[in-house]
Amino acid sequence: MVNSDQVKERIQNAIPCEVLEVEDTSSGCGSSFRCLIVSPSFIGQPLLQRHRLIFNLFEQEMKTEIHAFNLSTLTPEQYQSQR
Repeated sequence: MVNSDQVKERIQNAIPCEVLEVEDTSSGCGSSFRCLIVSPSFIGQPLLQRHRLIFNLFEQEMKTEIHAFNLSTLTPEQYQSQR
């Protein structure tokens, strides 16, 4: 079973994050997560490419354990403009 701390750690190890919030939305069973990721790595990348980057980090788990990610992948500028 994957937990929110493991998801957070894997994302942090892969890309620099200014803001990273991970919530298990599956009542603790680790099959669904909501993630807010704010990273300068997303500058110049289309939304689909940003999501693929995150999905690729969990390729194995998405075959068996994780069934859904609700991703918000923002650049620092996008995040600031939404606040």
